[in-house]
Amino acid sequence: MKTKPAPKIRRTADGQTEVWAPQPPRISMSTVQRLLLRHVAQVSPETKLWVAMIAQAMGDAISSDDNHRLRARRFLIYGKRLAFWCELIGLDLGFVREVAIKAGYLVHEDALWKPLKPTKTHTNKRGAPRDRNMTEATNAGL
Repeated sequence: MKTKPAPKIRRTADGQTEVWAPQPPRISMSTVQRLLLRHVAQVSPETKLWVAMIAQAMGDAISSDDNHRLRARRFLIYGKRLAFWCELIGLDLGFVREVAIKAGYLVHEDALWKPLKPTKTHTNKRGAPRDRNMTEATNAGL
């Protein structure tokens, strides 16, 4: 039986705790592939492979694996290799990036993290945080 992995958590500069919670993309990767294939110059097995590679990079751009996510985002945003592949198969580079953004795969990095709601702290009658160990010691007569 597989165990569920622990959630990915980070602390922001202002001390707030955030958890990894990307929004699901608006359309699936297979739909992105079909959309891009409609706009290629000529459909062939090679163009299908290259379109699948571009779509996979879009999927990796929202991956929880930092290495995959950062490499995919670099490929989609700054990469000259994406321009090369798009030119090779007859796709407009701006169109590919626009599809990635509008489909929900290429979003701002901070949008992939959601603030973790603080847990309720127990307080004493005066409103100060209650120390559970101190309460137990007082009840025990120490």
